Amino acid sequence: MTEALDPSGSALASQLEAAAREVADKEQVAARIDARFMLARVFAFASSVAGFLLTAATRDDRWGWYLMIPGALAFVALVIVHRPRRRELHRIRRLAQLIARKRERITGPERPPLGDALARRPDALQELGGATGPGESEAYFEVAPHVREDLALHDGRSHLFGLLDNGTTRLGRGTLSRWLLRSSRDTGVIRERQAAVRELLSAQATRYRLEQDLNAAGNRPSDDDLEFLVHGDLKFEDGARLRLVPVFSTAVTILVLLAIFRSSDGLAASALLLAGAGVFIFRRARTKAIELRKCLLSLEPILTALYASVHRLAVAAPTSQLLHELQCRMAALAEDSTVGETAFGRAVSRLRFYQAGIIWVFIDYLVSWDLLFVLPIARAFEKRRALIIEGVDALARLEALNALAA
Repeated sequence: MTEALDPSGSALASQLEAAAREVADKEQVAARIDARFMLARVFAFASSVAGFLLTAATRDDRWGWYLMIPGALAFVALVIVHRPRRRELHRIRRLAQLIARKRERITGPERPPLGDALARRPDALQELGGATGPGESEAYFEVAPHVREDLALHDGRSHLFGLLDNGTTRLGRGTLSRWLLRSSRDTGVIRERQAAVRELLSAQATRYRLEQDLNAAGNRPSDDDLEFLVHGDLKFEDGARLRLVPVFSTAVTILVLLAIFRSSDGLAASALLLAGAGVFIFRRARTKAIELRKCLLSLEPILTALYASVHRLAVAAPTSQLLHELQCRMAALAEDSTVGETAFGRAVSRLRFYQAGIIWVFIDYLVSWDLLFVLPIARAFEKRRALIIEGVDALARLEALNALAA
C-alpha cells in the first residue's frame, strides 16, 4: 500500500485488490483486539459498580477499597489504552470503504453475464443497467451513472468546480500546508510531496480542461483553484484533550463520591472547580472538532474528483499516489473528528450533571436540613411552650387572688 499507484487501469486495479486483501487482514486482527478490550472494560466497570453498591448497602469501606476504586482505575486505564486501537480499527474500516469505492469506479460493479441474465427473465437488461433496442436480442449499455458523475469535471454530483469554493477555507489551507511542510522530518519526503503537487499544477492537459470548463461556465480560472493543495495539512490537534476525557470524568466522580461520603465541602469545591475547567476545555475542543469535520467533508469530494481527473488524464504516478495518501489521511481524520465531537459532547454533558450535583451538595452543607426544617419546628414548639407557661402562671395568680378575696 505504500507503493506508488499506477494510473493505468489494469495495474491500478491489481494494486487496489492487493491493498484490499491487506486491509481485510488488518481489520480482522484489529476487530479481535477491540473485542477483548471491550470485554475487559465491561468486567472492570461491573466490579466498580458492584463495589459502590456494596459500600452503599453495608456502609463498609472495605468494599470500596477492594472493588470500587481498583475497578474504576482499571476501567480508566483500559479506556486510555483502548482508545488508539479503536481509532485504528475505524481508520482501517474507512480505508477499506475508500478502496472499495475506487475499485468500483475503475472496474464497475460486479454484474452477472448477459446470457445468464437474459435466460432468467426478459427484463434482465434493466437490472444490468442497459437499454433495449428495437429487438429483444439487441442491447447496448451506457456508462454507469456513478462513474459518469465521478469522471465529470464540470457536471454531476461530485464534480470539481462546484466544490472548490466550499473547500478552500482558511482551515483547509492551513491544515494542508502543515501536512506538506511539517509532517515529516525527512526533507526528501517533503520534496516528493511538493513535487507531486507541482506536477499536477503544471500538467498542461489538466489546466487546459480546467480553463475550458470554467470558460464555458462564464468564470475565469483562479490561481487558487489547485494551489490550495500546496498549502495544506490534515491534523487532529485535540488527541491529547481526547485522552483527558476519561481522566477528568473519573477524577470528578471520585471527588463527588468522597464529598458525599465524608461530608467534606472542600472536596465538593475541588470537584466543582475541576468540572468547570473540564467543561471549558471540552467545549472548545468540541467546537474545533466540528469545524475540522466540516472542513474534511468539503475537501473529500474535491480530492475524489481530482483523483478521477488524474486517472482519466493519465497524469504520472506520484501525483496519483499523493492524492491517494491525502484521501486516506482525510478518511482517518474524519473518523477522529467524529469520535472527538461525540466524546467531548458527552464529557460536557456529564460534567454539567456533576456540577448540578455538587451545587446541591453545597446547598446541603451550607444550609443544612436542621436550619431548613428542625429549627422552625423547634421555634414553633418553643412559642407554644411559652404560651402554656404564661397560661399556667395566669391561672396560678388568679387562684391566689381568689384565695385572698375569700
